Amino acid sequence: MESRKQQTPIHVSPQITNVNRWVVPMLLLAAAVSFAGCGSTTDQTLATIDTSILSAKTDDLGRTMDFVFADRQFDQKDFEEKVSLGLNRWANYSTDQAESADVDRSEKVNQWIEQNQDMLLIKHHDKMVFLNTDAYFLQEAFWISKIAQRVVTNPTSTFFELYRLSADNLSIDVEEKDGLSAVVAQTHRQLEKEQIAALTKSMKLSDWVVRNIYLLDELSPTEDEIEQQRLNSEDTAWAAGVRGTGYQRHPWQTLLYGRGDYVDRAKVLLLLLREAELDAVMLCTNQDQTPIPWAVGVAIGDDYYLFDTKLGLPIPGKTPGSVATLKAVREDASLLSSLDLTIEESLEDDSKYWVAPQQLKSLFAMTYVAPESLSKRMAALESNQVGDEQLNLASYPSKEIGRLPQIDGVENSLWDISLRTHRFRKAVNAAIPKSASDDDLADRLRWYATDEQYVDQFHIYRTNRVRFFKGKFESEDGHRRRNAVESCQVLLYTDDEIDSLATDDKTMAMVGLSQEQNPLAFESQLKSIQGQMRLVRRDVGLFLSQCLFDNGNPGTSANWLDGIVRKTDVERWRSGIQYLLGRSFESRREYDLAIEQYQQEGSNQMHGNLIRARLLKAAVKKAYPEASLDATAGDSDEDKSKSENPDAKEATQ
Repeated sequence: MESRKQQTPIHVSPQITNVNRWVVPMLLLAAAVSFAGCGSTTDQTLATIDTSILSAKTDDLGRTMDFVFADRQFDQKDFEEKVSLGLNRWANYSTDQAESADVDRSEKVNQWIEQNQDMLLIKHHDKMVFLNTDAYFLQEAFWISKIAQRVVTNPTSTFFELYRLSADNLSIDVEEKDGLSAVVAQTHRQLEKEQIAALTKSMKLSDWVVRNIYLLDELSPTEDEIEQQRLNSEDTAWAAGVRGTGYQRHPWQTLLYGRGDYVDRAKVLLLLLREAELDAVMLCTNQDQTPIPWAVGVAIGDDYYLFDTKLGLPIPGKTPGSVATLKAVREDASLLSSLDLTIEESLEDDSKYWVAPQQLKSLFAMTYVAPESLSKRMAALESNQVGDEQLNLASYPSKEIGRLPQIDGVENSLWDISLRTHRFRKAVNAAIPKSASDDDLADRLRWYATDEQYVDQFHIYRTNRVRFFKGKFESEDGHRRRNAVESCQVLLYTDDEIDSLATDDKTMAMVGLSQEQNPLAFESQLKSIQGQMRLVRRDVGLFLSQCLFDNGNPGTSANWLDGIVRKTDVERWRSGIQYLLGRSFESRREYDLAIEQYQQEGSNQMHGNLIRARLLKAAVKKAYPEASLDATAGDSDEDKSKSENPDAKEATQ
């Protein structure tokens, strides 16, 4: 969570200018020696000074970025202050870097900046002063980098069993470098090699987001609700701290909490695609000149391939197993109308797909941009990174827009959603300390206490999430640090462990509970942490299965999920557990069990799950025309080797 205070620059204290205190006298000495005619001595002295300054700059920057890259998470206020202070110490003798920093100052960007001059982030866009929220922007960039790298390079094709079946039951060699690429090549024969690679990456990244970001309800507060929920007197809902779709969470928060609405999912996906060097936009319908987010469009060739984060699927193309393009859905209205649910699938009133073909005549292609990425400080920092980790910190929207397909009726623009999030979080952060003495304000912030506060305060939880993002699924040789799976297992607290916390010194130390305080304060903190432990173990039930699935063990994931899906304390995550259980069964080729999970009621992704069940039924029928659906499911252990060879398996049915 961001700092509980408003964003303010972290100014450099006198203690951090020690380098300058000895640099100036040394320069004067060097000048005096040069006037005396000792040229060689002068050169050597200046070289020593330059080397010392460079070494100090490198050390400062390296130590600061270590906080960003670290697995172990500490107090968040501590984190942001350490990172901001370290970066400003580096910036104190790197002001020349800002002058040469390559930043985007195109007409669109300048207009965007001018319209938001009231924001501190925008006011400092040309200054070498780092803000307290920059620490989270850097951490977000690091997490996105690690996730994109491991997901794109993951050769596991079992995650895409639906698409393998759709590709004429394509037999994938288990030793093949990238099985999904072979599937994409067969279902998109019009694409060239590089385009196949781009679509393969897009499918992998989209799938990861859908599996790992639990879909929350959309929030569209009415005027009355805005008045009831506002935290201040600002005009817009987001600036007043009223929750709404798309702007409530920064991408790093969506990742950390593992939850978000469909726009939150889209923002994370757009960042992952950018990290994978793919151009993508948020395609929005035009409702009275107001952009309404619809689907992520990945630019491949002269078209957009469509990924619907609300549906939880790529929009299906005409060819089974293919991904639809914008041009295709504009030309063939049945591609969208086929996403309506049938009476057999749903008796709900809202069974129609939420975008009608006629709404596609006028669209906005919105390029996602964070205000930090337009600043000179981030451009300078990106060009001066040290060590193995090189983060993409600066963005150049005008260049991205210039590479996008030029399609009639599609207007390219910059998306202001990140600015709305900053305004929303500023209102929340300002209200949190006031709520301690204001019951009405505390009631309006109740969602924060139940959804976020316990995560922000529980550093072991956050450490586990970082290990998951980094893909640390194996234990390191020679180290006692836990991997992501082991970290999850530690957090699955039993009732006995929670109840006996006050007498367990080891667990107390892990959760930050100390008896070195007065009894009343200790008892209060004890009860608070015990409550957090119960919330944490509820979340970790799903997170552990995500770790197992990401690590290429969908079978183990299914076994674990099958054991917790009926527990009462996982109710909050139930539909996510059911979806991932379905995906695990699908990966194990237990198709009927997978379909049963997708058809479970109560999921926010219900519409998309039913479409997936429909597609899976059709793919199974096509792949195994002589067999009933039930006959294709439930491989025993001794049949596992057969299941790796679709042709062998088909022959046994």
